[in-house]
Amino acid sequence: MEFGQIHYLDIRDNFPHEAIDFTPWLSENIQLLGDILGLDLELKEREASVGNFSCDIHAIDLTSNRQVVIENQLDQTDHTHLGQLLTYAAGLEAGVVVWIAKEIRDEHRAALDWLNRKTPPDLDFFAIVPEIFKIDDSRPCFVLKPIVFPNDWRRDIVSSEEQDPNSRASRYKSFFQTVINEARIQGYKGAKNALPQNWVRFSSLSSQVGLYVAFNRNNKAKVEFYFESKNKEVNKRRFDKLKEKQTEIDALTNNELTWERLDQNIGSRIAFYLDGSIDMTPEDLENLSKVIQIKLNLMRDKVYGYIQSVVDEY
Repeated sequence: MEFGQIHYLDIRDNFPHEAIDFTPWLSENIQLLGDILGLDLELKEREASVGNFSCDIHAIDLTSNRQVVIENQLDQTDHTHLGQLLTYAAGLEAGVVVWIAKEIRDEHRAALDWLNRKTPPDLDFFAIVPEIFKIDDSRPCFVLKPIVFPNDWRRDIVSSEEQDPNSRASRYKSFFQTVINEARIQGYKGAKNALPQNWVRFSSLSSQVGLYVAFNRNNKAKVEFYFESKNKEVNKRRFDKLKEKQTEIDALTNNELTWERLDQNIGSRIAFYLDGSIDMTPEDLENLSKVIQIKLNLMRDKVYGYIQSVVDEY
C-alpha cells in the first residue's frame, strides 16, 4: 500500500494578517471551532468592545448559554495576549475562554492548566493550535488542535446520571433531542445536541433575545422568547414596546401568549404555556413534542418580526 506524505504549511501563507484575514474567516466558520470543543457556537460580535480593548471574537454556546471569548494570535503566545484574554473573560463574563495561537509556550500552557484547576467548574480555558497541511498535491486542509483543555473535558463525556436511562437527566436529554431533531428539519439553527437539563435554547435574531423550550414547575412546559440583555432597562423598554402590539400579536397566536414583564428580574418574556412534565408517559411526551413544534413555528412565523423590530429600535 502506498501512502501520501503530509506537508505542513505556514498558516501565514494562507492568512497573512490575523485581524484582516484569520479572524473574519473564523467568525464565518465558527462552528469548526464548536465541533472541536463540543459546543454549539453562535457568533455574537467581532472586535467586541471591553473597555478600551477589543476581543477578537465574542460568541455564545447555545447549549449551555455560556459566553465564549476567543483571542487569536498567529504567532507564539505572549504575556500581553494572556492579560488581554483574562480582561475579555472578565468584561464579558465568559464561561468559555479560547486562546488560538500558532505556538503555545510552556509557561502559558501551565498558566491555563492552573486556571482550569483553580476556577469554578463552569469556567473552561482552552488553548488551540491551528494547522494547515496538504497530502501530496491535495488542497490545503485546516485543523484546530486542542493543546490545553479542562481536566474532565471529553467530547463524549457521559455522567453516571446520564448513563441511567431512567434518570430524570436522561429523560430530559432524550426528550429535548427529539425536539431539536424535528426543529432542525424545519430550519431552526443553534442547538444540535441536547444536554441532561430541563431547557434548550435555539438561535434567534439576537444573542440578547433567546428562543427557549423548557419545563417549568407545576407540570408546565413553555415555549418562550426571553429578553436577556444584561441591561435590565433595555429589556423592559423592549418588552414595553412589544406590548404596544399585543392586540395584533395575540390575534396572530390564538390569544394563547402570556406576557410577563418580570419587574423583579433582569429579563422579560412572552410565552406559550403547555400542560406537561418530563414524568408523563412516552406517548404523552411524543404528543407534547408535536405541540411544542407548533408553538415554535408560531413564534418564528408570527412573532419573530415584531421582536426584530423592537431589538433594532433599542
